[in-house]
Order: sequence, then structure tokens, then C-alpha cells
Amino acid sequence: MSKLVNNVDYGKFLDGVLGFDDRIRFVAIYDGQLKAKFQRRIHDDFKEGEIKFSLSEALKIRNYDKKMSFYRFQPKFAMTHYGKINQITIPLENGEIVLVTTEMDVEIHKIVGKIIEYRNIFSQ
Repeated sequence: MSKLVNNVDYGKFLDGVLGFDDRIRFVAIYDGQLKAKFQRRIHDDFKEGEIKFSLSEALKIRNYDKKMSFYRFQPKFAMTHYGKINQITIPLENGEIVLVTTEMDVEIHKIVGKIIEYRNIFSQ
């Protein structure tokens, strides 16, 4: 993903992830700056403070995962349930992360698998 060099490519990636399932509510890439998109019907449900809080929680998870790397395995993703949503954090190269929120009734492993495959296409 670190080879994504312009906002057009980031936009394509974000749109692609949102297109995997209508129950994906929000997707973001954080690489020092936040690039994010919502499902069209969802945007009004989020406040800027909530997005920043979600990002800070995702970064805490990422930092924890880095500390656990002595196990010689890198995590594929981390997930947290928050009431009516799931928050998924997927690490990328160079400390970047993908942050995704979904409704509760999705198949998490299927969505994560699609995102990882899609990420690999953009990493080439």
C-alpha cells in the first residue's frame, strides 16, 4: 500500500472496499494522514470526534500488535465489537493501517480476506 502515491489511488481503494458489502459502514487508511470514506447512507451517523476516537483506538491496537511481534508473527487484523458495530484494524506496510467499521451481521473473515487481497493488488 505504501506505493499508493496520490489521492486518486486512495479513493479507488476506499471505494473498492466499500463495494465489497453494503454493511461496511466506513473505511479509512491512516499513513500519518487520515483518508476515509463512508457508505453514502451512513455519513450523517458519525461525528468528527467519534472518527478521531476510533482512529486513536485503532492506533493503540496497532502499537500493541507491534509490541507483540516477538512472537515472530504479524497479526492479520484485530477486531473490536462496539455495541452495534465491529471495528476492524488491518496493518499495512510502514505502520499504515486500514480501519473498517461494519454492521454486526457480516462475515468478518470473508471481508478481511477480501481487503487483504485488494491491499495486495495496490501494493504491487
